Amino acid sequence: MKNPLGSPLSPHVSVAILAGGRSSRFGSNKALAAWKDGRVIDAVISAVVDISGDTFLVTNDTGPYAGIEVDKIPDLRPGLGPLAGLEAALAHSRYDRVLLLACDMPLVSRRLIRYMTGLFSWAPCVIPQPASGLEPLHAIYHRSLLPLVRRALDNNWLSMTSFVETLPARIIRSEEISMLKIDKNCFRSANTPLELERLKGIYQDRTIAHAVDLD
Repeated sequence: MKNPLGSPLSPHVSVAILAGGRSSRFGSNKALAAWKDGRVIDAVISAVVDISGDTFLVTNDTGPYAGIEVDKIPDLRPGLGPLAGLEAALAHSRYDRVLLLACDMPLVSRRLIRYMTGLFSWAPCVIPQPASGLEPLHAIYHRSLLPLVRRALDNNWLSMTSFVETLPARIIRSEEISMLKIDKNCFRSANTPLELERLKGIYQDRTIAHAVDLD
């Protein structure tokens, strides 16, 4: 099967959505904030539902997500942030490659995800780098990285960005993202209620302009 961009889709990619943040800046669980006719996390899941038969949430509190019909797995080391979430994802995944996504990016682009999963690369990490910098919570990681993740956690090295910067990676740079006609707002997170309202406005403007690249 071919994707619209001409690259072959690979079904052998697991999808892990990190839903374990404290949402301290948002004031409540941002993954469950209203978005369109559902919630922010529903928008993220809908963007990947046709990418993989192995999609799951990484969360230490399954209660709020009981109605979501995907597996929920806990961190192996609760409280250590997204790198611990990556550890759990790589340990649990059915496939060797894992697309790791944050739960708070409602404008996540199916086009970019299909492009990323269709890339063939020797590198154990495939990661976008728009003008704002590397996006470690919108990247593909190979299971072979699990020992390195565990070593970093053992040494209390918790920064995802710092960890990714040490890896051989296939970087999708800003120019490549622009060439694919992907809206760079797809990386924006709903970290605060104000930011969520801005993202809703962007979505509405794109819908009116018939320029939404979510499909």
